[in-house]
Amino acid sequence: MCFICSLERTDFEKEGIFFIKHTEKEHNTWSYFFYIVYLEEKDSMDYNGTESDIMTKIEHDDISWFPIGKA
Repeated sequence: MCFICSLERTDFEKEGIFFIKHTEKEHNTWSYFFYIVYLEEKDSMDYNGTESDIMTKIEHDDISWFPIGKA
């Protein structure tokens, strides 16, 4: 299962998409991790609208900004 979108490997294989390519390129867990670290290190006064919204969600343990069920 993809940690980011929660879709199963079989969902990708049915569409002829390589699961490993999906998890390495489209929904790379490390990219999401580094983005969160980037936001935590960045001065909140310098956030743009999207960054501010996502950081608020992170602070409230709200994962709705993840593309769950979407790939």
